[in-house]
Amino acid sequence: MLKRAIVKITQVIIVLIILVGLLGGAAGCSDRKENITEPGSPVVIESSFPDGAPQLDHTAELVYTIKIFAHDIKDMDFTINLPDAFQLISGDISWSGDLNEGTVKEISVLIKAVQTGNYEIKVTTYVNPEQNGGYGGNGHHSTYVAVSDDSAEWGAFPPWRPKNSNPVRVAPSKPLPQQ
Repeated sequence: MLKRAIVKITQVIIVLIILVGLLGGAAGCSDRKENITEPGSPVVIESSFPDGAPQLDHTAELVYTIKIFAHDIKDMDFTINLPDAFQLISGDISWSGDLNEGTVKEISVLIKAVQTGNYEIKVTTYVNPEQNGGYGGNGHHSTYVAVSDDSAEWGAFPPWRPKNSNPVRVAPSKPLPQQ
């Protein structure tokens, strides 16, 4: 009888230990990797054509805004790669320097459209990870421009993409809303 009671108590203790382990994991007390939220990039790059993209044989200002969120960035390299369809009228297409946390840096160029078609203006960046606490490497930011004789469109996604197409998803996310 005593032996049976000891077995029962042992079983109850094992069940309690399992429940505590499960509840602790559900409450975020687990050290499992999937419960950890990784920080986002400390650098965000945005682009804009304040007065609209240039139609053929016209100029437009292209502005890049670099925002630094998480920590200081040392020795960042920034280069605007213009396709042959655009001519640089003024401004510098490359910049290097340090940016402090909370900094907003604007880089502005004046460009002229010299060909019609669909183009990608790509910015490439490099941040040396050894100088920046492990953060760094190569990055890019694309601005898409569709130039015609009498109009132009631009955006973060190609304006020539069919209106009813779904954007390409690079990483799993919540489901896209139905259109």
